[in-house]
Amino acid sequence: DIKKHGAVIVEGQMDVISAYQEGIKNIVASSGTALAEAQLKILQRYTNDLTFCFDADSAGVHAVYRAVEIAERMGFNIKVAIIPSPHKDLDEVLKADPEKAKIAIRDAVDVYDFYISSTLKANSKESALGKKLILEALVPVFSKINNPVIVDHYSKMLATELGLSEDTVVTMFKGGSLGDYSGSAEDEQKLPLLSRDNPEGYFLALLLKADIDIMREYAYKMDVEDFINPIVVNIHKALVAYLKEDRKSFNIKQVIKKAEEGYHDNISELYLWDFDGIIEVESPQILEREIESVFKRIKKDSAKRAVKALTEKIKVAELEKDWDLVLKLTKKVEKLKKSFL
Repeated sequence: DIKKHGAVIVEGQMDVISAYQEGIKNIVASSGTALAEAQLKILQRYTNDLTFCFDADSAGVHAVYRAVEIAERMGFNIKVAIIPSPHKDLDEVLKADPEKAKIAIRDAVDVYDFYISSTLKANSKESALGKKLILEALVPVFSKINNPVIVDHYSKMLATELGLSEDTVVTMFKGGSLGDYSGSAEDEQKLPLLSRDNPEGYFLALLLKADIDIMREYAYKMDVEDFINPIVVNIHKALVAYLKEDRKSFNIKQVIKKAEEGYHDNISELYLWDFDGIIEVESPQILEREIESVFKRIKKDSAKRAVKALTEKIKVAELEKDWDLVLKLTKKVEKLKKSFL
């Protein structure tokens, strides 16, 4: 079977036993030790095609990286079988659903797709630091590739994923380092808290001017995930804690006491915001309409971020050929779009 279908390499002997019992005959184990060149030389007598199916945890991912480095030097054709969530190894998958295990092996992904999907899973590409960590992990890998077609394909893929120019990524791949790249700080910049262009701060400032029942209604309808400004997150948390004490009237000093010390001045600034020339906060009807308008804007922005994050997870799931997860995430995207977009 190994001569005909190549070898599937796993970490543990239980993986081998379970697989063999389910009819997967072309399977071998490294017996819990790091895969050695001597072991691969024996396999190379029978096949040049390898599929690594190591544990799904971080140790397993790193073991794949080490094994692939050796196998590539020896000229093997390499793929990686992705252990479907929530299972930790092939033995678990086989016990739960043998057919799913066979599909995972059959649909093993190209090793470079695996590198990208596993790195994107481990780091957030939404921040400058996350992008830098992703590049630090992948540039050394792709800089060793001599085939220009492969380099071109994956430089385009990575540039799209990280929102960078293709030339920037190609330069890194060719040079083997990030050079003077430090990440785009654009998404780290925050608008001033006291600005109508900052809907989050503006929303809280409006709430602090509202009747306590309106304040409670809209404060409760907001979730932590709806805000991206950490100052707003902490002030909202303090306000909700205050309102949950069944208050009949509003006292800003008590809200300040609920907040962490570093946010006391921020709450005072929001409470004292001068709305003269912006909106008539003295009119309850006008104030509530404005609160509702800003509330919808924040919820819409939050939904857009959620859809974007889910879309990226779908891309990773597609790389790993995890079609069940793709379907599940797609349904979440559709639900968000119907609700808020």
